[in-house]
Amino acid sequence: MEVKVNEISASENEVEVKMTYDEIKQDIDDEVKKQSKKLQIPGFRKGKVPPAMLKKMYGDAFEYEASEKVANASFWKIVKEKNLQPIGQPVLSDIKFTPGEDFQFKVHYEVIPTLDVKDYKDMPLEIPDFQVKGEEVEHEIL
Repeated sequence: MEVKVNEISASENEVEVKMTYDEIKQDIDDEVKKQSKKLQIPGFRKGKVPPAMLKKMYGDAFEYEASEKVANASFWKIVKEKNLQPIGQPVLSDIKFTPGEDFQFKVHYEVIPTLDVKDYKDMPLEIPDFQVKGEEVEHEIL
């Protein structure tokens, strides 16, 4: 797995991930099995449809859907490993998946920007001294 973290701006980052098909094959297969257990096709018990029949009926649709879930899970693993600390909801973009080939995706996310505060010590600070009169308080109450 190749991971590249790009800083787009002070508050936005992007993670580019490239994985070989061998790295994700088991995860894709597991996800397809989970999805197939929910299907009811005439002639088969619920969840007992052979994978070849699913492939014939639905093509690669299950694998494409599973690839998004694998990308999401992979992103959160990368977040833990690299201590990225995203804020808000990350956005999965530019996903490139073809069954049997390498898998690529990008995730945009926001981060708390680091601020460089300079020369703030020894600055004079004016604190206004407000005097409130009794009649002003009475006026506000009325």
